[in-house]
Amino acid sequence: MPGKIRTGKSALLAATVLAALGCSLVVTAPAQAASVATWDKVAQCESGGNWSINTNNGYYGGLQFKQSTWEAYGGTQYAARADLATKQQQILIAEKVLRAAGPGQWSCAGAGGLTNDGIDPYPAPPSGLAPQSGQITSVMINGVGHVFQVTSDGRIRIDDGHYPSGGWDGWKPLDGSLVASLTAAAEGSRVHLFAVMQDGTLRETIGDYSTGSWGGWHTIPGSLVVDMDAVTVAGKIRLYAVLQNGAPRSADLDPVTDAFSTGWYDLTGGNVKQLVGTAVGDTVRLFAVTNDGLLHENDGDYAAGVWSGWNIIDGSQVKKLAAATTTGGTVHLYAATNDGLLHSTDGNAMGSWNGWASRSGSLVDQLDALGSGQNVYLYAHTTDGLTHSQDVYYSNSTWGGWYNL
Repeated sequence: MPGKIRTGKSALLAATVLAALGCSLVVTAPAQAASVATWDKVAQCESGGNWSINTNNGYYGGLQFKQSTWEAYGGTQYAARADLATKQQQILIAEKVLRAAGPGQWSCAGAGGLTNDGIDPYPAPPSGLAPQSGQITSVMINGVGHVFQVTSDGRIRIDDGHYPSGGWDGWKPLDGSLVASLTAAAEGSRVHLFAVMQDGTLRETIGDYSTGSWGGWHTIPGSLVVDMDAVTVAGKIRLYAVLQNGAPRSADLDPVTDAFSTGWYDLTGGNVKQLVGTAVGDTVRLFAVTNDGLLHENDGDYAAGVWSGWNIIDGSQVKKLAAATTTGGTVHLYAATNDGLLHSTDGNAMGSWNGWASRSGSLVDQLDALGSGQNVYLYAHTTDGLTHSQDVYYSNSTWGGWYNL
């Protein structure tokens, strides 16, 4: 039987003493805290990761609270018992126990790595992420490039390009507001559009281009984020998010049921401001731009279930990055640097790069790339408020000119 939370005299005494002293158990900057990932490990040991478990053994929920402890630490504000509360609510009460009595209250503390890591699992919402005006994400469905863009007031607009003719339908609004940034992934005739909201939460809506219909927005569970990318690979949509503290995370979404096949899990690394991924077979080549403008790569092989680990690659002063894959598995990176200029480099499956080359374009502050066969379609927003597109034909190494959308 898994270990149970040791919520006897010491934990209850701590709660009583704090109450007697008139101390609030809600601490703005907790001296003791643990990340959601750590609590997940503890719950896996305590209850097999079942946050709704009740086996009538006197312990409840994913972290196996005794009823007396749940009540003493204010759990009943959420639910009568821990197993009836949400995962987040159970963790919030566990945080109170951790601050008051320490990790020794859980017999699974060692197995779960429950220590004073100082990471607030649910930090207060930021004062507000500003909308990334002009930020672009795109998908290709049946030869049509669907381009989504964040407007300066945090709304969404969409334009559809018909390749290879290049005819465009013109910008039109899409339901959504208070958006900070967007990312999208295609699955058959459907597009999954993900929004990082200005309060740091994540939302999703699904557009079905076979019927011309869109579903409503719904919230995706997870910690508050500042950036996200989505890649369809090995039958799943892989989400990559940057937390407010610069840590990268990932989750897998079943595109048919729209259900998470895994919870969020931590990727190693930190100080990240942007994540960009592109699929090569069953592998995602994931690139991180850190706050110092440097580039790093971490390849996830979903067939083998392993990651390569982060490696620094050539590049500096990167403000925005885009990536695309062409037939044969060649990966193309496009970088807008701090001076607004555009550069590109190409990499093979062995991780070798041919060096950065300057490309036409200036004043670039947002960038996206869409691979299709031997072609890549580039989309750029410039500081003068315009949005442009450029077609790159790698079959004959031809770069088309920029034109306004």
